[in-house]
Amino acid sequence: LLVGAMHTYPNAEEYELSAAPRDVGIIRATINLMVSYDGRYATNLMHAINPLTFNWINGYKLLPVFSIFCLTIALYFFFRTFLKFESRWTLLFIALLTIVAFFDCLPTLVCALYWAGGSFVYLYPLIFTLLFATTCYYYLQADSNSSYMLFVIASLTLLTAIGFNEMFLPFYTVVLAGLGMYQWLTDKLKFWKII
Repeated sequence: LLVGAMHTYPNAEEYELSAAPRDVGIIRATINLMVSYDGRYATNLMHAINPLTFNWINGYKLLPVFSIFCLTIALYFFFRTFLKFESRWTLLFIALLTIVAFFDCLPTLVCALYWAGGSFVYLYPLIFTLLFATTCYYYLQADSNSSYMLFVIASLTLLTAIGFNEMFLPFYTVVLAGLGMYQWLTDKLKFWKII
């Protein structure tokens, strides 16, 4: 996976989506893209700040490495939260093994990993969803106001995953509605924390 990243080159769409932010500015290009072409606000922002915007082709080749790193961290924290293992190295190994299995099951690595546009739409929402589930859990467990607010902000920030891919909106709706109903039946204080 990492060796393949060094042989990654952008496609024509990625050059096109990176030219406008470079030429007219990141904010104007992102708003124009959302209004005229694609309403995925987080993906459009990622297109606007990717290394191609700054004419850094070698930086573009680092994006798959960065994506794998972020997925590893997200899986590690997700597994550390919901699975109980004694060793952190075991958790890291399981996270890496899960990544290899995940990429092995994909129909194409190019669209989901090696082309930044595809990874922004298909891989990054998964990373943010794993982090959202983890921070949501800690948010509901937090007792002090300082840690409580930290997890509120983290949970709300991680909802940006909807802006990467609209297919995640039903997932968030079902998870938050189900969690809310469960907490209504078991612990009304946590229900109000969810609201």
